[in-house]
Amino acid sequence: MSAFIYALNSADVIRVDGGPLLTDYEYDEDDKMATFRWVDEDNQFEVVVPRDSIATAEHKANGFVVADVDGKTVTVEVFSLVPEYPVPLKWSEGWLELFKLADRENIIHDAAFQGVIDSLVDNFIGGHASCSVNNEGYLGQIEGLYASCRGQPGAIICDLAKRLSYVTPYTRAAWESVLEDPEIRESLVSTLKQQSDAA
Repeated sequence: MSAFIYALNSADVIRVDGGPLLTDYEYDEDDKMATFRWVDEDNQFEVVVPRDSIATAEHKANGFVVADVDGKTVTVEVFSLVPEYPVPLKWSEGWLELFKLADRENIIHDAAFQGVIDSLVDNFIGGHASCSVNNEGYLGQIEGLYASCRGQPGAIICDLAKRLSYVTPYTRAAWESVLEDPEIRESLVSTLKQQSDAA
């Protein structure tokens, strides 16, 4: 299989000569031709790349330069889509407020909390990426953690709660409860005590 066809098959979306993003193309196994079709402002477009051009496709930037059946030079770009996981407010703002409360109420000092978050990032993200994330401050760390769990934060909440239970007198279940719903209506100490007593 040519590098050109392999790249097309691996791409999430394709763009031909700056046109709209395409999610697929046709490949004729018998004639070894690639066909791209799209409609733009009620005009139908079709670009057909023959066998010889597929075999001699020139890699350039994020795609290939090929010749279509009419000999016209065509640029075919290939893209991978990376999902975004927007951080919910209860993580970005709620957790920040929660840990400010923890510092004010002398449950865990801000510096100790930062150490807990740093090690959490190291465990969940790891490698050079975790160093970069840890250098971006609290919000960057939260964004990195949320992306690493693909928007399903259960494991991170559980691990963070476990770490906080080691450095405070409150249970993991109590911390899990306040991490899942960080809107504290009373003092954090009394909320954690209630949750610990209930467990």
